[in-house]
Amino acid sequence: MIAWRQWRCSAGKARRTSHVSYTSGHWQLFEPAGKDMGWGDLVFVNSTTKHFICVQVDCLGMGDPKKLQQDSEHMGRELFSLLTYIGYEPEWVRCTTWRDASPRERPVLPQGLLGKQQGPGFTQIDASSFKPVLLPAALDRIEEIVARDSGVQKSVNKHSMCVWRASSKIHSTMRCHQGNALQHLCTFGHSQCRAPRCAACFGAIGLSGVGVQAPQRCSACKAVHYCNRDCQLADWSSHKAFCKQHRVKA
Repeated sequence: MIAWRQWRCSAGKARRTSHVSYTSGHWQLFEPAGKDMGWGDLVFVNSTTKHFICVQVDCLGMGDPKKLQQDSEHMGRELFSLLTYIGYEPEWVRCTTWRDASPRERPVLPQGLLGKQQGPGFTQIDASSFKPVLLPAALDRIEEIVARDSGVQKSVNKHSMCVWRASSKIHSTMRCHQGNALQHLCTFGHSQCRAPRCAACFGAIGLSGVGVQAPQRCSACKAVHYCNRDCQLADWSSHKAFCKQHRVKA
């Protein structure tokens, strides 16, 4: 079980980090530090690292069925892309959204898992329908972070050696898929593209292009985007530790 996307909440604002925690030979939840509350998307994987189930809880009250479905599809494509790019060979990734039928405080975890209803967001991405969706800049960041974490490389080498040996072919395929189509990151259909999200307020930032202002990015680690300088300053206390660990050397 891993936490692929970790949400943190402080002073009423939701923030997201996109890194996973890997220590002592196994994936583990990445605990929120110094925040009022924290939650994440749970990813369950079988022993062969071929099948993945990602569960997203609709705890923010974003109950729009269309949006939940879109988020579920994008979450599945992103996770399948990430797993394939770092060297795993998933057969399918399933994503679903769960909603609490009667929200209330539940101090005991087993009781908290009861009374759930499956939300409208469900999708399955498999090898036959998989299309890369990660931007070239994201692929560069993945390569850099994986190169700095020997634990990830050991895990890939252990479970997917044959895929790792063919990594150059995988990387080439993902980077060259449909020419420059990756530059626009079309995820929910040919007419809808997903923009980067501000790491502070999680608002959508316009894609760079003609007539569109390019989003601001952390100049040190180059891993997160912001709407403006105010959002960057507000997020610094949460981003500081990750930034210092993964800053890009000049």
